Amino acid sequence: MFNQLIKIFKSEDENEQSSFVNDQSKAVACLLIEAAGMDGTVDTTETDTIKMVLKDQFNLSSDEADELTKEAHKHVSSSNQILPMTRVIKETYDQAGKIKIIEMIWEVILSDGVLHAYEDNLMRRIGALIYVSDRDRGAAKKRVIDRLGLSDSLQTDF
Repeated sequence: MFNQLIKIFKSEDENEQSSFVNDQSKAVACLLIEAAGMDGTVDTTETDTIKMVLKDQFNLSSDEADELTKEAHKHVSSSNQILPMTRVIKETYDQAGKIKIIEMIWEVILSDGVLHAYEDNLMRRIGALIYVSDRDRGAAKKRVIDRLGLSDSLQTDF
């Protein structure tokens, strides 16, 4: 009986979490938050970058971007899975849109000027899950490095 109750509550919690990321903007926001925290810290540069790319991508106001970021942070804090988020992206974006999302994530990851091994690994997993090739993922990374002016100063932690 006790195990059945645990199953019921666990199922409801999982349904609530998966319904949160069924929206494109929420799925992307969660991936951005996940990427920002992969190195163990989320600094203000990363948070500001997240809000900026969300505003640009989804035509949000500053308040809407703030709220979306807060909601995504709460969701990511209570879940350790990226599959529901990547599934939304895989199913709703064309190839160019998927590459744009990869660039957004790279922008957050590289905003602090350091590429950590865990961040690089996350990008490989996300790329594979949304069907973006290593070549396209690498090209997106290079575009972001150039745009951020990190060609000569990017540090790696691996």
